[in-house]
Amino acid sequence: MFTFIKEMIKHPQEIGAIMPSSPFLSAKMAKEACQSRPNVIVEIGAGTGAITKLLLKHRDPHTHLIICEQNPVFEESLKKWIQTEQNVALFIGDAEDLPTFLTAHGYVPDVIVSGLPFTSIPKKKRMRLLSTIQEMLKEANGTFVTFQYSKLQFQTFHQFFTKKNVSYVFMNVPPAYVWSGTVSMAKTIQRKVI
Repeated sequence: MFTFIKEMIKHPQEIGAIMPSSPFLSAKMAKEACQSRPNVIVEIGAGTGAITKLLLKHRDPHTHLIICEQNPVFEESLKKWIQTEQNVALFIGDAEDLPTFLTAHGYVPDVIVSGLPFTSIPKKKRMRLLSTIQEMLKEANGTFVTFQYSKLQFQTFHQFFTKKNVSYVFMNVPPAYVWSGTVSMAKTIQRKVI
């Protein structure tokens, strides 16, 4: 917990929460991500692994879980959740570099789960990230699942995805919305984000 708070203070654009996701929020995210029994789930912004451990619990054994975290301080924490797991890969780096890693290993994501604080991320970077996520999901007509503490970015998400579901998790600090959307052909015809 102390490491999480310290990193949140040092990197507010990367970590938008004051503490890790609650078991209630983590379970909601994992159930939303795993309900269609996907072949490949990608988690972006895994932090200390609060959602990761629930994704591991709810996924089918054949489902590949690719975990992406930019902050190397969280690497050891994430490794402890996956050390005995099969079909799991860890990528430490920027989410914008993730497509190269996925292509090199033959992964095509069906679901991307995000713990990124989109409201804290500068607009140009936010739009590039969402464009990257959309592009990664395009081949499988996949699903994007994220949580946010307000509805502020919902309109931005609608520019890239067709809304599938929105729910509210009160049992979290602070309470959070879980938003999911799918890639549709209409949404993939976006202006180039620079």
